[in-house]
Amino acid sequence: MSDFNVVDDFQEQWTDIEKYVGSLYDKISDEKKIKNCLKEIGKYIARFVKQYAPPKTDHPSYSDAGKANYKHIVDDIKYSVRKNRFNKQYYVSVHGGKWTGYKWLWVNDGHLMTDGTPVAGCHFVDKAEKASADGVDDIVNKYIEEAFKYG
Repeated sequence: MSDFNVVDDFQEQWTDIEKYVGSLYDKISDEKKIKNCLKEIGKYIARFVKQYAPPKTDHPSYSDAGKANYKHIVDDIKYSVRKNRFNKQYYVSVHGGKWTGYKWLWVNDGHLMTDGTPVAGCHFVDKAEKASADGVDDIVNKYIEEAFKYG
């Protein structure tokens, strides 16, 4: 008869563990907290993108530099929290704005000029991604700790 009590006790404890694990998911899946965490991550990564982007210059060969609406990559870094339309998960996007977004690929990876001269890329996005990795982990860990602190 004692074997039956052990099984009942085990089932009861297993049910308690399942409830606890389920409550952990509820604590970290708050949509508002997730968005705030992703905004903080976007802001953090954008700082590194700005740090590693090529510096401003008054180089005369830049045809856009004299135009009234000219913006340098460093002045046009945006970040936004978006929702994937397929799996409904939120993510952060760090990107160039209206005036510089299309230039990021050329500046990062390099390109060929119209006369065939190769222009080396400065890999500012790659460097920013590598430099911000530890900080992003810290932000996520802080978010998870805050979620469990008050529950």
